[in-house]
Amino acid sequence: MEWETLNIETLSPEEEEAASPIQDTLINQEGTVLHRVGNIAYQKGTVYQLVSNQWFVFEDAKVIDLADDLSRVESAYAVSVTDKERRLLGVIKRKEFFDLLGHPFGRDLLSRATIDSVMEKIPVFPITENIFTVADELESACLKQDESYYTVVDDRGRFCGMFSSKDLL
Repeated sequence: MEWETLNIETLSPEEEEAASPIQDTLINQEGTVLHRVGNIAYQKGTVYQLVSNQWFVFEDAKVIDLADDLSRVESAYAVSVTDKERRLLGVIKRKEFFDLLGHPFGRDLLSRATIDSVMEKIPVFPITENIFTVADELESACLKQDESYYTVVDDRGRFCGMFSSKDLL
């Protein structure tokens, strides 16, 4: 088996257990809610090779705080929602999220809401899934005009990354 490492290094199982579930943060400032996964080892030929987005937010984050963070990170086309252990719960799609906030009084109505109230579910694939199996499964999604999103999780259900139907092309 051949393995590749994303980012700087691969953590040993002992180091991974001791490490914080947040590997990298957007900005080291108070109030930042957007985070990014790092240090994922994966086997070549798996669905993880498609991952193009590793942004996530905790379920108890405020909608308004995420909106502020997303306004500074244009590359975050979608953000996964996780619990404090980084277990996947759902996804926020950038376009739909800002459309919701753009409704009359949308920002005011959602100012105290948490992210889990506006997230949605999308298909999930295990990090070990063969890339060709996934491509066959999602063939029809690639033919659609609208971009679809998919998440990748490890064997513990923790968020590892996300890819879109465009990444399959």
